[in-house]
Amino acid sequence: MLAKGEAKKLKLRRNQAGKWFAENLTEIAVESPKQVFALLEKAQKKRFTRGTDMNEGSSRSHLIVSLTTVEVEGSGKKKTLKSAKLNLVDLAGSERVK
Repeated sequence: MLAKGEAKKLKLRRNQAGKWFAENLTEIAVESPKQVFALLEKAQKKRFTRGTDMNEGSSRSHLIVSLTTVEVEGSGKKKTLKSAKLNLVDLAGSERVK
């Protein structure tokens, strides 16, 4: 989510490792599916929508959600980390039919 009080236009940058990131976003750690769904609902409420001929509530804003899971196995010096990342993207106005 955009940080509180930030402009809606995001600047995309590359870090020293060459990976892309968007400035001024908030990363929030969660521990349950309930917390994930609460954040998704909060983000959905911030989206701007307007009716079109094809869709009454067409979104006029993009939504990008990145979910990263991290699992720690073992203890002490024999810890193993497993991680996965899922990116969900909803593009504004993408319901156009040709």
